[in-house]
Amino acid sequence: MAIDDSARTEILTAIDAALAGKWDDAHAVAQRHEGVPVADWLHAVLQRFHAQRTEAMPADRQPARPTSTYSTGVAPLSADAKTSG
Repeated sequence: MAIDDSARTEILTAIDAALAGKWDDAHAVAQRHEGVPVADWLHAVLQRFHAQRTEAMPADRQPARPTSTYSTGVAPLSADAKTSG
C-alpha cells in the first residue's frame, strides 16, 4: 500500500510521540493508518510495550479488564462449590 506524504509525516510524528511517552497519541495515529505497514508495525510495538507496562504494575494499579475478555461460556463456581471437596 502506497503512503502519501501527510500520512508519512503523521506516522513519523507518532513514532516521536511514542518515544516521548505519549502512548495514546501514537496509538491513535497507528490505528488511523491501519493497513499501512509502518503504522501496523508501530501499532504492534505499542501493544507490546503496553502489555509489558501493565504486567509490571502492582495488581492494585493495573487497569480493569472487562470480564468478557475472559469469557469461557462456563458459569463461575459458587462460593459453596469452591470450598466443597
